[in-house]
Amino acid sequence: MSSIIKELPMKTDIKIALLEQSIINISEALKEIKFDLKAMRKDLEIGFDSVNKKADTNFQAINVRLWNNFLWLVGFGIALYGSLFAVIAHAMRWF
Repeated sequence: MSSIIKELPMKTDIKIALLEQSIINISEALKEIKFDLKAMRKDLEIGFDSVNKKADTNFQAINVRLWNNFLWLVGFGIALYGSLFAVIAHAMRWF
């Protein structure tokens, strides 16, 4: 009976040592995962920044094109109304 009692604390000590080693391994793995996540987050931020810059330049180009089209449309509208006024004025013999 006394030999069993002496072996039990050793087995418990071994189990505790194994648990401590497992905890250390898990802790190191979590540190590596955190480091990898930080690196991935930085890569994603760089990727999103480049996509955001591309989108901004595309929207600016579209905005410039829309303003050009609007100004052309206004110019043609003024020319059309001026021509229509000239035809009506000529038909009415205002000049």
